[in-house]
Amino acid sequence: MECTAFNRRKHLRMKLLPTSAALALALLASGCASIATMNIRNADRLSAPETRYPGHATLYVFRSTSQASALWSFPVSLDGARAGSVRREQYLAIPAKPGTHWLSVTCPGICGLPGFKVNFQVSAGKSYYFVVDPGSSYDYRYSVITTEIRQIDKQYGDRLMETYEAVALDAP
Repeated sequence: MECTAFNRRKHLRMKLLPTSAALALALLASGCASIATMNIRNADRLSAPETRYPGHATLYVFRSTSQASALWSFPVSLDGARAGSVRREQYLAIPAKPGTHWLSVTCPGICGLPGFKVNFQVSAGKSYYFVVDPGSSYDYRYSVITTEIRQIDKQYGDRLMETYEAVALDAP
């Protein structure tokens, strides 16, 4: 009896596999992954009292060493305007006026990672540090692909700047 029930489940899985694969491929190709949003209530807590841009804040955005989607450059936007893009072990230094902003990172539709957005408030004369961390986790039943932006402190940011490559901002 168990053998028959097992065979039915296996047959059903095999029957659904092509449909599931086609749906996953269609979603991947369409680039319709949703964007997760996080609010940082006190971004000043991890900020540093210095900036590259007088009268503005500096936002440092680092791309981690993660192997996930290592082939693609991730576009980085501030308040919906593209600031530049980062590959593995690269970073941007973005000027930001004092006030509330949202920083977003997306991966080109073909890579299949969902985008991520953080909302936070900045003060003039300070620096804020963020790490973009694309990744994946595996379970015996499925795999999960994720992207996140984490705020880090100045000490960690300085260590990353020692080994990561600075990239230019996109022209306005």
